[in-house]
Amino acid sequence: MERDMISKSNTTNEFKISFQFLFVTVTILTCVALIVSFFIAMIKNPTPQQLSLFEICSMLWKTGFLALLGLLGKKVFEVN
Repeated sequence: MERDMISKSNTTNEFKISFQFLFVTVTILTCVALIVSFFIAMIKNPTPQQLSLFEICSMLWKTGFLALLGLLGKKVFEVN
């Protein structure tokens, strides 16, 4: 019985660390994409490569924001 509780505790700690790592990683990537998108939007005559990068970063920060909402939603409705 005690062994089961110890292994369950270790699994919970590993999940907590994995969730925190995933949350921080997605947050950083989302912020970087948003900042790059913002600065490219300020360029007066962007090249086709800059426009392509703008489209990619725009999609990435929107997707990252939705991923953060999904991660938070999963955490809120998590059953212990």
